[in-house]
Amino acid sequence: MLYRDFLEDMIESFVQEVVQHLPIALQEGNQDAIDATEASVARLLELDPSYALRLDPQSMVTMLQLNGVGYAIASYAAYVLDQLSRAYELQGDTATAVVRKMQALAIARAFQCDLDAVPEGLESLK
Repeated sequence: MLYRDFLEDMIESFVQEVVQHLPIALQEGNQDAIDATEASVARLLELDPSYALRLDPQSMVTMLQLNGVGYAIASYAAYVLDQLSRAYELQGDTATAVVRKMQALAIARAFQCDLDAVPEGLESLK
């Protein structure tokens, strides 16, 4: 029960942050909104933001597997990383876009997530 409440709170907080910032990142290419969304992903993964999103794709998967909540949050992390790759593409930052896309794909493969499926709570982003 406590574990489920913890996960629900973690995901709810993540969803609220992402719904606030990701649309701005995708529509305007706003760097502050991108940074806020990246920080949200790092917190979801329970990693330091300055470190988390520099991980190579397989290391990110390993961190998710080790933190014990990987299957509960993988679809959220993968979906938002995929969306972030689009925000970077809009900015013309192809290198970062490719890294985020590869991270999203690695998580999706490892945890059997569909990147086209919008996780619960993020439907307004579609």
